Amino acid sequence: MDYFWEGGDPIWDYRLSSRGGFGGIFAGYNHQLDGGVVVGLEGDIGWGDIKATGNAVGSAIYTSTTKLDWTGSGRVRVGYALDRFMPYVTGGFTVARMQFEEKSLGNFYSQASKNLTGWTLGAGVEYAATENWTVRGEYRYTHYGKKSFVATQVNENWEARIRTHDFRLGVAYKF
Repeated sequence: MDYFWEGGDPIWDYRLSSRGGFGGIFAGYNHQLDGGVVVGLEGDIGWGDIKATGNAVGSAIYTSTTKLDWTGSGRVRVGYALDRFMPYVTGGFTVARMQFEEKSLGNFYSQASKNLTGWTLGAGVEYAATENWTVRGEYRYTHYGKKSFVATQVNENWEARIRTHDFRLGVAYKF
């Protein structure tokens, strides 16, 4: 995640990598066409603790913590059934909630919250363990673009560029 003050002074430039985990639920509908091609729609929502904390570039005075509280997406999915395995690609829109807090010399300085929208693309493989139960592993890249927000208390204008790389595991029951 990159954060920088609108005025462009590098003392407020944050280049942070996030860490953490999410848990959630997903649901969808799949339809198998002739020849093994599977098309579907999926949605998910997740909650957790994904955050990035660190000092501003070149400054020991300013630190920030940024976290994503929740995320959700709506996607299309296209795969190819190979007996019990199905490799697939997926993509669509995504939403999230971001919280930002900045400290100066360890003391509270400013904060902001922002709802985010963007897009996501990914690929994965699903395995039919039984007639009704499947397991999957998936990678997704999500891009929320450049978002502007105003930090409270100090009324500063900020911009954030937020991108995530997610590795997801899932278990599903087919009705």
